[in-house]
Amino acid sequence: RIRYLGTNTINALVSVELTATPIAPSSTIGVSIYINGITPIPTANYAFQLTAGAATSLSTSVYLNLQQNDEVEVFINNDLSSNTTVTTMSLKISA
Repeated sequence: RIRYLGTNTINALVSVELTATPIAPSSTIGVSIYINGITPIPTANYAFQLTAGAATSLSTSVYLNLQQNDEVEVFINNDLSSNTTVTTMSLKISA
C-alpha cells in the first residue's frame, strides 16, 4: 500500500512489478490495483497464467487520478484458492 501525500490532484502512472510462484497446481492469478479500497475506473485488473513451482515475473500499470491521502493498494488472488508465493513486489507511482 502507498499513500499519496501531495497537495495537488495528479494523473499518475501506477506500476506494479512482482515475482510469483503458485505452490500447486498451475493456475491463473489476478493482480488488482485499488484506490481507497475501491477498484478504479478504468478497471485495473489483470490475469496471468502461472505454472506450478515456476517463478514468474509480472508487471502491469494504469493511469489514475490521485488526490491527497489516497491509498493505492495491490491485491493478488488465485483462481483455484491455492497458495501463491509472492517473493518480490514493487508498487510505484510516477507523476
